[in-house]
Amino acid sequence: VADVLNLLIWVGLLGLIVTGLVMHPDILKVSTLLGVKLVFVAAVTLNGFFSIRVHRGLKTLDGAKPGKGLMAQLVAVTTVSQVGWWGATILGFILANRHR
Repeated sequence: VADVLNLLIWVGLLGLIVTGLVMHPDILKVSTLLGVKLVFVAAVTLNGFFSIRVHRGLKTLDGAKPGKGLMAQLVAVTTVSQVGWWGATILGFILANRHR
């Protein structure tokens, strides 16, 4: 699945960054919510690079069952991904509708 969705994932991350820039954040006067959103986006980005390593580890198994270490890494990558994407999306929605 990761091979097929790789491009889509990176396009989605770029979308998070671009939509954040479109909101014209005042970097010098960062609100707490915007700061948290930036942390989520940074976490998703770093997690993306780490997930490449985990994906390579899964590919080397050649059908064998992954060990506890690789499974723990997979759970961590998945958890950070879900929390980061949903967190950034929800905070982006809140920030976009805050001044209406």
